[in-house]
Amino acid sequence: MKKIYIIQAHTGTFPSKVIKILTKYQYSHILLSLDTNFDKMYSFGRRTLYNPLNAGFVIESINSKFFKRFSNTECRVYELTITDRKYCKLKKLLYKFEKNPEMYQYDIIGLLLKIFNIQVSRKNHYVCSQFVGEIIEKSDIHKFNKKFETIKPCDFDNLPNSNLLYVGNIKYISLEM
Repeated sequence: MKKIYIIQAHTGTFPSKVIKILTKYQYSHILLSLDTNFDKMYSFGRRTLYNPLNAGFVIESINSKFFKRFSNTECRVYELTITDRKYCKLKKLLYKFEKNPEMYQYDIIGLLLKIFNIQVSRKNHYVCSQFVGEIIEKSDIHKFNKKFETIKPCDFDNLPNSNLLYVGNIKYISLEM
């Protein structure tokens, strides 16, 4: 058996504040980590520190310049225990993104439409919740029973077989666990 971690976060960036207001939900960002060091958290977000429009597939770290700049990021961490087979599937799916990160873009249009419950599927375009949801479902970890494009940060609350491990500032997650 292996453990993976779903991180719900609110960074306090301008885009995250807008998402929080529109969704009426306390977290606006979703990340996936395979260990409690949180030095590799997979998601879709900004690729550069100061330009939120330059966005796509990213591997973030709690020690990155991004989380140093947005040091008041609040988060919630869930732990999921999965089989070795599901973990292997998950790793293979993540590798596809890691191999060609420039191929994948942040779906700004899809995000705007998602707010109005309009779903659109654009090849190689994702928002963070769609990406993590799709990876989780295609690894047979959890079925969301909705289109990937409509998955929101709140859909990760209390997933079956998950344990809430931590709530607080992201810079302390590895210290508290």
